[in-house]
Amino acid sequence: MDATDKVIAFHSLDDLKEAISVDVKSYDVLAQRYCVRFIMLNNFDAFRELTKFLVLELGVEKFDLEKLAFGPDKTIDIDTLSDAVRNLKVSSIVTPFSELARFFKEDEFKGFFNDIILSEDIAHPQKRIYIPIIGLHNRFTDFLKSFGRIEESAPIWQYYTPKDDKVMVYVSKFKNYTIPDKLNICSLPTMRDWLSFWKKQAPKDKILCGASPILNRWPNAKPDSIFTFQSVDNSHKFITDFLEISLPIEYKESELEYWDAMLQNIGKKAAQLFDFPSYVEDLFNRKTITANDILLLWAKNETLAYERWLLKAYALAYKGDELSGYMCDVLHEIDDFKIANTLFVNLTERIFYMTNAERLQNFDSRKYIMQSQCELFRTLVPEEHQLWVKNHIIEIAQKDDSLSQAKRLCTSIFDFEKILFLGWYVLMAEKDFGLSHLKEFYPDLAGYLTAYESVATKVTASWAADYLERFRRAKIVDNYTEELKEIVEERNASAESFYNWYYSFQNSHDLLNEIQNSQVYPIDKIYWVDGLGAEFIPFIHYLLENSQSNYEAILSQIARTTIPSNTHLNSFDVGNHLIFKLNALDELAHEGHYQKYTTLVAELETVKAVIYKILDDNKVGKHTIAIVSDHGLSSMSRKCDSLKIDSKTKHEGRYVPLADDCTMVSDIDFVVHENERDHKKYKVALRHQSLGVKPTHEVHGGATPEEVLVPFIVISNDDASKSLKYTIVPVEAKVPISDRKVVFKIIPEPQSSKAIFNGQEITLIRHGMQWEGIIPNATEGKHHITVIPFRGKPVQLEIEFFGMGFSSGLDLDDF
Repeated sequence: MDATDKVIAFHSLDDLKEAISVDVKSYDVLAQRYCVRFIMLNNFDAFRELTKFLVLELGVEKFDLEKLAFGPDKTIDIDTLSDAVRNLKVSSIVTPFSELARFFKEDEFKGFFNDIILSEDIAHPQKRIYIPIIGLHNRFTDFLKSFGRIEESAPIWQYYTPKDDKVMVYVSKFKNYTIPDKLNICSLPTMRDWLSFWKKQAPKDKILCGASPILNRWPNAKPDSIFTFQSVDNSHKFITDFLEISLPIEYKESELEYWDAMLQNIGKKAAQLFDFPSYVEDLFNRKTITANDILLLWAKNETLAYERWLLKAYALAYKGDELSGYMCDVLHEIDDFKIANTLFVNLTERIFYMTNAERLQNFDSRKYIMQSQCELFRTLVPEEHQLWVKNHIIEIAQKDDSLSQAKRLCTSIFDFEKILFLGWYVLMAEKDFGLSHLKEFYPDLAGYLTAYESVATKVTASWAADYLERFRRAKIVDNYTEELKEIVEERNASAESFYNWYYSFQNSHDLLNEIQNSQVYPIDKIYWVDGLGAEFIPFIHYLLENSQSNYEAILSQIARTTIPSNTHLNSFDVGNHLIFKLNALDELAHEGHYQKYTTLVAELETVKAVIYKILDDNKVGKHTIAIVSDHGLSSMSRKCDSLKIDSKTKHEGRYVPLADDCTMVSDIDFVVHENERDHKKYKVALRHQSLGVKPTHEVHGGATPEEVLVPFIVISNDDASKSLKYTIVPVEAKVPISDRKVVFKIIPEPQSSKAIFNGQEITLIRHGMQWEGIIPNATEGKHHITVIPFRGKPVQLEIEFFGMGFSSGLDLDDF
């Protein structure tokens, strides 16, 4: 006898019922000896009808397998199942047996049937254990073929309907989500749900099963007449196919982790209410996300890679009209969301891979994007990428005589660009990169180069303003120019000529004491900026005017240090709680060798940071603040051969301490000076040539004007201290050189007024409703004169002095 002979097939359910009824009453030896009856079915409706018959008509008890599990999502092992079947004391139907057995491994499957097929209960010959086997025809038949004692086993019944049930089972770790009704998919998240389902609801065309035991064992279920199993472990597929949520994100296998995170965050009970733009906005705690927000949110340290992935999709799908084409193109290409700087690097570099025509279309949008978040780009674009950009701009500039492309590739954000601008200005100021370009691309440098006559600064000696102008020009080209050398050799030709100008300037300490004692300006804080020379006075004025801080300079003049111009001999009392010392500029000078262009750019950034710190630290309340310094700095000594006349020098050869009893006198190269504060003697270099070794840093300690002259600036945000508003106009814009008298109308009438010309202060005298003054040393041509009424803001006016004693309105070409 083989398997086909053992299986008794019925063509109707009634015939099967009849056979079961007969079997119960049978006195056949095999029928009474073996109690297990296998019933092969291909239809769950037949299964439920048969169960009803057995329970209601034959009094058979239902034995629910889920009772054997140790939890709602636990499996039932073979031994537990075998023991349970053998220990049944009354006739029972085991349900749903096949929905557990189909996931057994092959050896488990055969082992279980071998174990129970010949189960005996001699004491209860009429007991029957009915085990429906649904959809396992091939697998169960294979077992019967291998079973060696098939002849002596109990009968095996089979009832197949003309049409098998067909069920697609999607096995997925994603469970407990609300599946749209229209998909007609039944969700069974646990093993208990799976086992219970077949007795109550089946069949369904589609089932989503998340039972943990089945997730691990479903590959054991060989193809059968009812079930087709398909794994759904891809979160993108689950979101789109099962939750029917449409997202504006192209699927990429490399981004699967973000789809997993998305699924976790969608919400299991409210998936049908999910709205992508609202979800992203809520995630970032925003009512809406503007185009400007995208870079800010992207750059935050707390922003996760998953959130950047969402931000990209949100921006492209819902903010495309607000974004430039350049931004959209770069966002499309972004595939690294773990590192914040990837987007910023790509926005910086992408344009270099474009054709010339494409660049023309994207220059402006790239620049706008980068300048709108300049600090983020400065921070997040690594130095190696900045160097890459710099080298490509230089390469393009070398092939572009007019710098047209090179200029448009610059954004004025990075320090290397400022170095390029400075170099272009030095090399090409007459043609392709003049002052107008400097004001556009590097306004800070233009502010640094502002003429002293353009700012309201008191300069005791007019030559000093001219000197500082020449010094700044020499500094930007990093060359000891003849025009600078000429003034130094004149003003510091000897100790006598040096002292003539040295004592003409007020010592900054004396000036501070004078102002504090007179209480002309109610100074409540003093900032000592170590190393801040008078060269930076126009730059400080420029920073104040552009700071939007409500602070303005109410006093500005050039003061001096004592010599040697070092910190020790010119320090301020930081023990005084009103005095704050800022070291950054001096530290910059000492920490590294001076580099052409690079160091000046760094100095401007440092001075800018220092001034803005002062403003920021005092933005609350009303304050009047003095900005003072202990010395300036010179880069010119490193451009001159050293004198090498002393080996015991300080500050890279700028001065030498002398013994108290030293009888040395001043010479052509140095001045022997008794310092006003410590009353000790020092040999101080008069000019840029150092006394010892040749310096490599910026230096101070010597007697050159840039080392000795320092700013003394008082700023205030207190309206009681700040300037009054005046309207000032010249009565005549053109003045005969023989007269040299300038006349101004000032409305309303001030208590007093003065003018500053080439650093010299001229008192204006009121005559009626006009204010007059004589300009000394005026020369023909156009000049800037700064008029400062009492407590008024300085106003710069252009006056032209002409010769010949008649109006310059005549055009000599007419004759």
